[in-house]
Amino acid sequence: MGVCCAAATAVGGSLRAGSGAHAASVMITSTERMPTTLEVGSGLVSGGETLLHGPDMGWATGYIERLEAGETVSFRPRGHSMKGKVDNGALVTVEPVGERALEVGDIVLCKVGGQQYLHLIKAVRGPSFQIGNNRGGINGWVSRAAIFGVLVRVEP
Repeated sequence: MGVCCAAATAVGGSLRAGSGAHAASVMITSTERMPTTLEVGSGLVSGGETLLHGPDMGWATGYIERLEAGETVSFRPRGHSMKGKVDNGALVTVEPVGERALEVGDIVLCKVGGQQYLHLIKAVRGPSFQIGNNRGGINGWVSRAAIFGVLVRVEP
C-alpha cells in the first residue's frame, strides 16, 4: 500500500479500507467530522478531516468535492508508493485541474476503477491518461473527467 492507494469505502454503517490481508473495518455511528487517518497494513488511507458520508466515500472524497467547487486543498497523505516525489506525511497542496494541460510526470488526485489516488500520470494516449505510482505500479487508464486536481506543492 502506498500514498493514497489504499481506498476506503463506506459499507452500510462501517468504513472498509484496503483488501485481502490489509483490509480494516471501523464502525461509523455518527456523521460528525473525524480524522480520516486509518492505518491499513503498511499503508495509510488519508490524513486530515472530512465528513464521512454516502456509499462512495473514500479517503479523498472531501478533497475531491472541494476541488470540484474550485478550491485548492492541502493534506498529508501517508504511505510509500510515491516515495521520492511525495514522502510519507508530507504536506501537499493540490489545485483544481481546470483547463490546464496535463502531461506525463504530473501528480494528480484522481479515481481509477473506483479507487482514489494521488499518483503520477505515466502516459498519455489521446484523451486518456495512464495513472501509476512512483515505484513502477500501474493503476490503469482514465479520462480527464476522473482527474480532479494537480499537485502544485510538497512541503515537509
